[in-house]
Amino acid sequence: MSGIDREKELWNKLKNSWNSLPEIIKLTGSILGIIIAFNTLISPAAIEIDSFDSSPELIEVGGDSTLSWGVSGATDITIEPGIGIENPEGTFEVSPTETTTYKLTALNDDEEKVDFCTVTVEEEALVINSFDAETDLVGEGNSPVLKWDVSGAKNVTIEPDIGSVNPVGTVPVSPAESTTYQLKASSGGQEEIASCLITVENKLPSINSFNADSDVIGTGNSSNLVWQVSSAEKVTIEPDIGTVGLNGSQHVFPNETTDYTLIATNEAGSVEATKVVFVEGSLSSGSTSSDSSSDLTSSGLSSSDSTLSDSTSSDSTASDSISSNSTSSDSTSSDSTSSDPTSSDSTALDSTSSDSTQLISIPKQLYPADGTVFNHSPRLTTLEWEAVPDAASYTVEIDSYSNETDTWLSESGEPWIVSDINETTYTFEFPETDQGRWRVWAVDSTGQESEKSEWLNFNYEV
Repeated sequence: MSGIDREKELWNKLKNSWNSLPEIIKLTGSILGIIIAFNTLISPAAIEIDSFDSSPELIEVGGDSTLSWGVSGATDITIEPGIGIENPEGTFEVSPTETTTYKLTALNDDEEKVDFCTVTVEEEALVINSFDAETDLVGEGNSPVLKWDVSGAKNVTIEPDIGSVNPVGTVPVSPAESTTYQLKASSGGQEEIASCLITVENKLPSINSFNADSDVIGTGNSSNLVWQVSSAEKVTIEPDIGTVGLNGSQHVFPNETTDYTLIATNEAGSVEATKVVFVEGSLSSGSTSSDSSSDLTSSGLSSSDSTLSDSTSSDSTASDSISSNSTSSDSTSSDSTSSDPTSSDSTALDSTSSDSTQLISIPKQLYPADGTVFNHSPRLTTLEWEAVPDAASYTVEIDSYSNETDTWLSESGEPWIVSDINETTYTFEFPETDQGRWRVWAVDSTGQESEKSEWLNFNYEV
């Protein structure tokens, strides 16, 4: 049997077998055959990313680059970061601020392919082009404007009190005191710093008020000094009061008409104001009266100390008075009366006045300094001052403040004074109050006292 005959015989057997099958099986087989043939005809092509690149590949900060691509055999195409779904072929313009790698993803039902493209950003050199102020010398309370220009920076900050800012900008500032502002710029591993000093021109202190509740008082009575000061670092009132706060009041008990002077000081300088408290029946410590001349004449030369603050004319009057008395009491010899006794008295007066003008120095206080705060117990406190030439002894006055009566101990007429101290230190136990103050003066061998030092304040916190 030939080959052709065998093929025919085989084909006939297949046909007979097919025809002998039930109809449902024939139908199913036909459908499967159609599906297999269809899938064979329409099977998707393999994905191909023909191109994905950028032009230019290297740009400067702020420059542009164009991405372009061509893809076949894909049903979905995405480009990241920041672009999303795109067509199989196309272009897209990008402006990255730093070197960026873009990812193209192509996929269909059977497979997925990716490709990458990098745009390199050439970093700009970090430079602080400028950082200054419209004016670097301002009055207190003014608002100068800081301005700056920085290139190549990712982060820019200004301190104090401003924080993060844009690379180029301005900002008003209101420094209460001279201030150095610092600008710090950074990018990656680079960092640059620049400074700008704004000097605040300090104003002199302002004495808003300085008054007494009684301008005229009787002997033995008191007046209350009241003051308000601003922009001062230190305030003192003399005589006899010393350092005080910016605002406050102080009872005074002058025995004679007294000029109280308030002095307010800061870095810019000092200002002062004076308040006179008149004591009825007395004169100020610097005035001259016929009574004092009369007393000098009648009591002799020992009273010449009371004329130290008098003018030359007052001394002359007293001297003439002595000459007149000597002449009238001696009728025997006018020549001897007018020369020896009067000349001798005048010489003695001049000598006494000359000696009494050489006042002993005020001791310089060393410890505790003004504003010292103690926190030890028991409250043993040591005062210390510098030695004064010609001082035979020292006297200290210690004062404590009562919160209950809102007064100093010395204001109640009970001063705490310790005399005849032969050293330049004095130790005592401070009472159970928070605030105290002290001052010191020197005494020479004749009993003459120096002026009193200023009050220095201290506090206890235990």
